[in-house]
Amino acid sequence: MMNHKIQCSITSVDEFKDPKLFQKGLALLPDFGSWKERKESISRLRRQESRLESLVAGLMLRTLLLENSLPLEALSVSEKGKPFLKNHDFHFNLSHSNGYVVCAFGSVPCGIDIQKEKEDRSNIARIFFTESEYALVQKYGVSMFTRIWALKESYVKYKGEGLSLPLKSFQVYPGSYDILSDASEWGRLSTCISTIYSTDRTCQAREFAFNDYRIAVCSALATEPNICRLSTESLLCII
Repeated sequence: MMNHKIQCSITSVDEFKDPKLFQKGLALLPDFGSWKERKESISRLRRQESRLESLVAGLMLRTLLLENSLPLEALSVSEKGKPFLKNHDFHFNLSHSNGYVVCAFGSVPCGIDIQKEKEDRSNIARIFFTESEYALVQKYGVSMFTRIWALKESYVKYKGEGLSLPLKSFQVYPGSYDILSDASEWGRLSTCISTIYSTDRTCQAREFAFNDYRIAVCSALATEPNICRLSTESLLCII
């Protein structure tokens, strides 16, 4: 049952490296509509990690729809390539990076992005970030770049305009993290509220951080201050 906040889920793809679990998961995806297209695209992907992430993203969405009593047949894709549910007030967005898949969902449009910290990307920041965002990257390094990039991606996905929305057309202001948990499965899980300014609106985004991963969620509604971890068992459940 959905509440009045955006909810977030995360899962790892590691256990699906087992060929038997991979095939079991693939068999659970429906053979019609957009589901069939996802299954076919999985078979065409060359990198194992990409196949795993695409499969697990599909299983995560399937689980969330079934848990919320929503028909799998309603899944469709917009002209700009954003998946959505036809004739239902259920909105969702998916993202994956380096072995993790995340999903945001709720009663209004939302966007989510997960990024893993990598090598210095200041050359990319110089091209795509505003002057003040670039200054933050120069001061705080790759961690700040990853946060800003995830925030920008989440906003673009929330707006649903794809690459037609220039990344310099809006400004992000990352907040200060608070620690949520020191649980061993996460390392240290932290969260904060950040702000995004554009010419037509101002909205708040929630960030999560664990190990060297950064997650950003953007929506007109507030986001739950925690993130739910979905187990392999729940993804493979036949409801």
